[in-house]
Amino acid sequence: MKIAVAQTTAHSDLEENLKNIESYVVQAKAQGAELVVLPEMAYFSGKKSDWKSIVSEFSALTQRFCALAKAH
Repeated sequence: MKIAVAQTTAHSDLEENLKNIESYVVQAKAQGAELVVLPEMAYFSGKKSDWKSIVSEFSALTQRFCALAKAH
């Protein structure tokens, strides 16, 4: 099994981070990876006050990551 480890630097722009993650997954799959490992906070990083808008999206984020995994 080929495993890819993606080192990312997340920012407070959720959509930009998700696009970067998808790019890493697509690239890893193209290179034969069957598993892609991301840092624990790959999708968002910011001040505590920035998290308020993200918390309500956790369920949707989980679904989005599941769809990405299924697609690749």
